[in-house]
Amino acid sequence: MEFTEFMDDFRKDTINGILEDLKFIAQGCYDEAMRRKSFTNDSGALSSSIGWAISLDGNIVYSGGLVSIGQGGSVGQSQGRKAIDELARGNGIKLILVAGMDYASEVEARGFDVNTSGELLADEMISWWLEHA
Repeated sequence: MEFTEFMDDFRKDTINGILEDLKFIAQGCYDEAMRRKSFTNDSGALSSSIGWAISLDGNIVYSGGLVSIGQGGSVGQSQGRKAIDELARGNGIKLILVAGMDYASEVEARGFDVNTSGELLADEMISWWLEHA
């Protein structure tokens, strides 16, 4: 094996490891957000718009959440996917957590947890991961 092949394999393995770790973190943060959400879920759209993704150079590698709940579930899923697609654009590796409905920040501003708990956990887990990786 030549050195360039070795380095290409090493790079691919390293990136795949990072993506797998971020997938684990993102799923845990989504689970935390869904467990601690404190808003009334009348139509299901807001809960259904909560999701996550890991992207690499603009391509979504892994995604989850966006589980359809209630009569507004399909609308929520659609808005969540749209938000993820927009945030995934660009270069590099991204961990994306979204609440895709346009009123999610208003609900949060009223003191209800939509996905703040998931975002806080993501900050904590990423910090730990960077220190111990």
